[in-house]
Amino acid sequence: MDDFKGSESFTSFKELCGVTVGVNDVIDEISKLPLDGILGFLAGLSLEMIQAKIDFFSPRLQGGYLQDAIVDDFPRKIPDAYKMYTPGRVPITGGRNIFVHEQNLVWLCNAAILYSDENQTTPKLSHDFRCRLFRLLLIINDFLNVGRIDKPYDLNKRRIFSQNWLRHGQFNRLFGESIEILVKLARQKILLLDMLPKYYEEAEDAFYEATGLSMKAYFYAICLFVSHLYEGMNKGNHWLSKSTITSNIKKNKKDIKKVIADWTRSPSQYRDAYNLWMEDRQDSEKLPIYDFVPLRETPLIEGRPGELICPVPPFLFSKIEDGPFFILSDFLSGPELTRFHVALGDAYEEYAHQLVEKIAEADTCGAWNISRNPQSKKKGELADSYLRGGHYYTPSIMYFT
Repeated sequence: MDDFKGSESFTSFKELCGVTVGVNDVIDEISKLPLDGILGFLAGLSLEMIQAKIDFFSPRLQGGYLQDAIVDDFPRKIPDAYKMYTPGRVPITGGRNIFVHEQNLVWLCNAAILYSDENQTTPKLSHDFRCRLFRLLLIINDFLNVGRIDKPYDLNKRRIFSQNWLRHGQFNRLFGESIEILVKLARQKILLLDMLPKYYEEAEDAFYEATGLSMKAYFYAICLFVSHLYEGMNKGNHWLSKSTITSNIKKNKKDIKKVIADWTRSPSQYRDAYNLWMEDRQDSEKLPIYDFVPLRETPLIEGRPGELICPVPPFLFSKIEDGPFFILSDFLSGPELTRFHVALGDAYEEYAHQLVEKIAEADTCGAWNISRNPQSKKKGELADSYLRGGHYYTPSIMYFT
C-alpha cells in the first residue's frame, strides 16, 4: 500500500456531500443492530482484506463496497447519489474510492461489542444489512480524519502532526501473503527462542511463569491461526467452533486451547475490560479513535455460545511481534525488566548482524569485509555493524545497521 497515507487517503460521508453525523448518532444506530450480525459482517470483510492482500485497496474491490454505502439512507440519502452510481463500474467520487480499512473496522467492532444488541440473532446477512454497515463505515471515516497540517512550523503543531502520524501508523501494517506473516513469525522465533537466551537465560522460564505456556506453544498457536485464516477459511464461513477448532491437533492440544482461551473474551467480559482500561486512563490519554488495547489483548470474541470470531485478524497477527514482549514486560519489574530490555536489544543486534553478514558473503561482486561494533577511542561504539567493499583502486563503501 505505497499510496496509503492514513486519514487523508480514504473518502468519507461528508466528503460525498453527506450531512454531519455525530458519534452518538452512530452509536444509537449500532445499538439497534444485532451484535452477532455486525461481528459476522466484520469477520467476513476482514477475511476478504487479508486474503485479497494489497488488492483489497484496489478501486475495483473498494468501489463495490462504496456502491453499497452510497445507496443506504442512514441518516438520510446522499444528495445526487444516483449520479455517482454507474452499473458495473467504480462509483464516480472524484477518484477517491478507498473507505474500508483496518481503523474504521476496529472502531465499528469496538462500538458494536460495547453497544449493540446481544440478544438478537442474525440467521443471514441481508443486502440491506450490509449496506447499512458499509454506510456506518463511511461515516466513521469522518471521525477518524483529524485534519491536515500543511506547514507544521509551530512546535506544538509539529508535536500534534507527529503524534497523529504515529497513531495512524499502528493500523494497516500486517498485510500481504501468508508467507510474509510467517516470515515475521520465523524471525521472532529466532530472536526469542534462539538468540535471547544467550543474553537473558531466564526468558523462557519467565514467559512460562507468566502464561503457563512455552514460547514454542505460543508461536505454534499463532502459526495455526495464520494458516487457518489464509488457507482454511472460505468466504461466508467466518465462525470458529470452540469444540472443533483443535480437533485435528495431535500434539500440544492442551497448550493451544489455553492460548486460544487467553486470546478470547465474551462480549460482557470485553465490556468489563474496556471500562476498567478507560478508568485507568487520564482524560488526556483517552483517544477513542486510536485506543483499542482491550481488542488487541483479546482479538477473538465469543460472539455466540461456543463459537468464536476474529473480527480484525491483523490484531491477532500483531501478537507475533508484540505478544511476548508485552507479556514479559508486564510480568517482570525492576532490574529484571531492565535486563530483559537490554538483552532483547542485544538479540536484535545479533540478528541484524547475521543478516548483514550473509548479504556481504553472497555479493556476486565479491565478499565484503564486515566487523561488529567498530570502536573509536574518542566516541566509543560507532555502529552495530560495519561493511567495507572495494580495494585500493576503487572507493570504499560503508553501511551501518
